[in-house]
Amino acid sequence: MIRVVPRLILAVSGLMLCSLSLFATQVQLTNSFLEIPERNVFRLRPRLVQHVEPPPPPIATITLRGVTSILGKRQAILDVEYPAKAPQPAKKESCVLGEREHDGQVEVLEVNPRAGSVKVNNCGTVMLLTFEKNGPKVPKTPPPTSVVQARFPFRNRGLVLSR
Repeated sequence: MIRVVPRLILAVSGLMLCSLSLFATQVQLTNSFLEIPERNVFRLRPRLVQHVEPPPPPIATITLRGVTSILGKRQAILDVEYPAKAPQPAKKESCVLGEREHDGQVEVLEVNPRAGSVKVNNCGTVMLLTFEKNGPKVPKTPPPTSVVQARFPFRNRGLVLSR
């Protein structure tokens, strides 16, 4: 029996240590440090993710110079000014395009010679060009004034400047 008592004490102390370790893990799960993110003491906010779409590429400027239907083929006469790209400067081209023909990013969809309009696909943007809106700009000059002849009273030198 003398040998049984130390073994019994050892077994009881082992059980107590096991129960303390279970209690310690429960205390660790209910740790007060885990409440900090929930309380948001530092007023942290989630990161705002903004989806910024790149700006659309600049489209070409088109000037309608003319519309023709020679030999039954409807064509548009256009001046196309392409915007500058990184290694190249802006460039201006003149072209004559029929229906369903394209030059670079510009495609002529429909030509109406009677109305003087052209439907164009410009870099994915469908546009209707007319002479009033997209025609060549005529400089506004004042009407010509009549020429006023100067009359000089000096006739004694043999020169007649005015009659």
